[in-house]
Amino acid sequence: MSVIRVNNTKGFTVMSNYHCKDKEISLKAKGLLGLMLSLPSNWDYSINGLVAIVKENKAAVQSALKELEEHKYLKRTRVQDETGRFDYVYDIYEKPYDKLPWTENRCTDIQCTENRCTENQPQINTNKQSTNKQNTKELNTNEYKEKNNKKESVQSVISEYTENKDLQDALHGFVEMRNKARKPLTARAMKLSLNELDKLAVDDVTKVAIVNQSIMHNWLTFYKLQNNNNGGQRQLTRKEMGYAF
Repeated sequence: MSVIRVNNTKGFTVMSNYHCKDKEISLKAKGLLGLMLSLPSNWDYSINGLVAIVKENKAAVQSALKELEEHKYLKRTRVQDETGRFDYVYDIYEKPYDKLPWTENRCTDIQCTENRCTENQPQINTNKQSTNKQNTKELNTNEYKEKNNKKESVQSVISEYTENKDLQDALHGFVEMRNKARKPLTARAMKLSLNELDKLAVDDVTKVAIVNQSIMHNWLTFYKLQNNNNGGQRQLTRKEMGYAF
């Protein structure tokens, strides 16, 4: 019988064969562990990300991860960031962690990696290089906060403020009016304006009318809804409407 051997010179992974010989875990769990160990050490793991690169469905991947966790190849820690959102930090091991030598709470047999895992986020390569394992969680939290701050815009503030389509359209019209008046709003200024709007009305219908009122009169902020016949109410001054004399 002839034997054909393929000699790989690149694109290969060197790992312990301990899990390959472990009769306590299934072939499915072995395959998933081998796949995870072949990924870069700075890779951000997610359930959906793993599903995207395998043939099996989400339930199968979750089942394999649970099996690896039960047999100590995977340690999952639930953490909460300053926004209140819960994530999972995964430690992945070539051998069950309860059979590894430990020195000062760090594995000396293999290089352990701490990877933030969120079940709904796409899998991305963050290209982070960090040799200080103890600061990994802190760095991830700071990067997450900075990323969110950079993404915040007037449009995102409006989207987070309301799901009412009419109110969103009115607010977008207000932003457009401010831009044409060369008085553009920042995300912070938009938040302050919305706080004032909340003080003037509690229902969306009234809020839409107030916003449209400001658009109609080119007012730079929001004011109490005026009666069409003035109803005895005084006319706002140009200074009160945000204009300079």
